Amino acid sequence: MSQKYNYWVWGNGGIMKKSLRETNKKAKMQENTSPLGEKIEERRQNDRELNSERLSQRHMIIQTSINPFLSDHNYLDDLQVQAEFLRPKDSNIKGEE
Repeated sequence: MSQKYNYWVWGNGGIMKKSLRETNKKAKMQENTSPLGEKIEERRQNDRELNSERLSQRHMIIQTSINPFLSDHNYLDDLQVQAEFLRPKDSNIKGEE
């Protein structure tokens, strides 16, 4: 059993005109007079400077989670509150009242 493939081709039924590849070859050669290595190194340097400048212009943000209830408290005051209210107290011992 042989299979046939249908090929779809864009066109209007005429012959397609192709341009020559070697047009303006001298003009292209004159543009590329500098070595390729220098262009790549220059571009890397420009990209590095550009990225460095972008990073320095960013606003500093907090990178950790912060408890909003403890943001404006003093650590020593928090220890005092913990000692008074959060630690269990033995009610069988009578202290100075």
